[in-house]
Amino acid sequence: MEQGRIAKILRVFSVLSGIIGGVFFFWFMPMCINEIIKIEESLSFLKWPGTIMMWVIAGVCYYALYNFFKVCYHIEQGNSFCEENVVNMKNIGNAASIVTIIILLGDICLLIAGWLHPFMI
Repeated sequence: MEQGRIAKILRVFSVLSGIIGGVFFFWFMPMCINEIIKIEESLSFLKWPGTIMMWVIAGVCYYALYNFFKVCYHIEQGNSFCEENVVNMKNIGNAASIVTIIILLGDICLLIAGWLHPFMI
C-alpha cells in the first residue's frame, strides 16, 4: 500500500477518533456524572470541578489528535521522517504525559479527601 493511501486512512481514523472522543467527553461522561450524583447526592459539589477537568483532558487529547493529523499530512507528502514529524510526535508524547499527570493528581486528591477507594486508582 502506498504512503498517500495509508496517510488518508490514518486521517479518517483520527477524525473518527475525534468524533468518538466528542461523544465520550461531551455526552457520555456528563451523563455518568449526573447518574452518580443521583445515587450519591453528597458528592454533587464535585460535579463542576470534575466536568471542567474532563474538558481540560479532552482539550489535551484533541491537541494530540491535531498533531497526529499533521504527521499524516507529512506522510502523505512523502516526508515520513522529517523534522516536523519529530516535533509533532514529541508533542503527542507530552500530551499523553500531561493527561497522565492530571488524572493521577486528581485521583490522589480524591484519595486524600476520602472520596476515592484506594483500589479505584
